[in-house]
Order: sequence, then structure tokens, then C-alpha cells
Amino acid sequence: MSQRFFFNPIRHTSLGLAVLGCRWSAWQLRSSCPLFIMVAQGLLAPPVPRELAIEAKITENMTTTIDQLKEIGDKSEFVCPDCGGGLYAIRNDPTHRYRCHTGHVYTEQLLQDIQGLHLEESVWVSVRMLEERYNLLLLMADHAADAGQATVANGKAATSRRYAKTY
Repeated sequence: MSQRFFFNPIRHTSLGLAVLGCRWSAWQLRSSCPLFIMVAQGLLAPPVPRELAIEAKITENMTTTIDQLKEIGDKSEFVCPDCGGGLYAIRNDPTHRYRCHTGHVYTEQLLQDIQGLHLEESVWVSVRMLEERYNLLLLMADHAADAGQATVANGKAATSRRYAKTY
């Protein structure tokens, strides 16, 4: 059975009075204001939107199915930066959130920030790989020259020079 959270002004009297806009004391409200009594008993709690209930269930269970995601969002062209799965754009969400099938959730801003970090990381990995490739080719050219394989050595040296021009 799903539980509903609702504001209980009997427990939160000062906030309850502000929400109701009353200038009565908590005692006066408890004893004479039907609206206060109905809110306190949860009779006026607004219904939870269907999409929000589905998303809460997904979060609570820590698993989801593609069908559940299709109920709350539309497939986007983005992939999850953490797991590589497809992201679904949550419908009717003013914060423009995205959720993947493994449970990762991102706002647009967070998605942009994480993509930027991954992009920068990828660039530096590429630079490192080019440097390593250049150094490996030079080492292989030296080994080939030491072994008397001039043709192989010249080929490796030429390739390493092309890599040097790349970066």
C-alpha cells in the first residue's frame, strides 16, 4: 500500500497557520475550523500525480523497466554519462530532468556539466594516447635499428614523425 505524505498543521502549527492564512490560535483552529480539521486528517491532501507516483516507485525499488520509463518520459537523443544507457526526458517537468533505465537522474544543467567533464577527460586521454604511441614507435624504431632491420626502423620512425605533427 502506498503511503501519502501530507502536511499536518497540528504538528506544524505555525506553518499551518501561515498556510491557512488564519490569525486564530492553534487551539481555536483545532476546535472550530473545519478546513483545519480536514487538512489535519489528510482529507484535503492533493492527489499525487501519476507520473510522480511512478517515478517515486522507480526510485524506491532502485530498478526500472523501459515500459515504466515510457510512462513518464520520452526517449531523448542523449545517453547516460555514467552508464551509457539511453536517457528519457521526463514529461511535464519544469526542471527538465532526464532518467536512464538503471536509475541515474540528471537535470539539464547537471547533464551539461557532466558531459563537459567527460569531454575534457576524453581530450586528455587522446593526447596521452598520441604521446604514448609516438614514444612507442620511437622505441620500436630503435629496437629495429639495433636488430639491423633498417626498413622496419625507417618505417617506424616515419610513422612517429606523422604522430608528432598530429599533436
